[in-house]
Amino acid sequence: MLLLLLMFGSTLCGEPTCLSKFDYDEKMLMKLLRLEDMVAKFDTRVTDLAAKYAASEERLELALKSAIANFSNSFHKTTADFKAISASLTTSLSGSVNAILVNGDADIRSLVGRLDAETGALIKRINDAASRLEGMKHNCKYHMQTFCNKYLYIILCGQLNLKNCLVR
Repeated sequence: MLLLLLMFGSTLCGEPTCLSKFDYDEKMLMKLLRLEDMVAKFDTRVTDLAAKYAASEERLELALKSAIANFSNSFHKTTADFKAISASLTTSLSGSVNAILVNGDADIRSLVGRLDAETGALIKRINDAASRLEGMKHNCKYHMQTFCNKYLYIILCGQLNLKNCLVR
């Protein structure tokens, strides 16, 4: 009796069947509509990701151009400062050498003292320029890493399909 009851229950609880061709066509059309809706959502998502990718790429390119321009301007300014210091020192030394040739030993001591002072000032200015260049290099490197990290973050968020990922 139990076996008969199980067989009867399993035949009634099976998969739903289509009763007519119209029922079958309706189910297929519903599946097709759901599939088209999914494709449209996917297409919208891909378009949005492409737009975000293009925008982030433009921002990254502008930031890198700006950083390179700032670094280049600072480098040129430091180079110009160094040339001016070098020209000043050369002029001062040539005048001092001429004075030594004319005046003799007393001027040598004076020249050595002035050379020590000017050399110390020149070394200080060169060290300041080198530290400014090093600071600019570090700043440029930091900004490049930050932009690259944000850029990769945006790409990964898009690929992993994370919601609210870009709100940081």
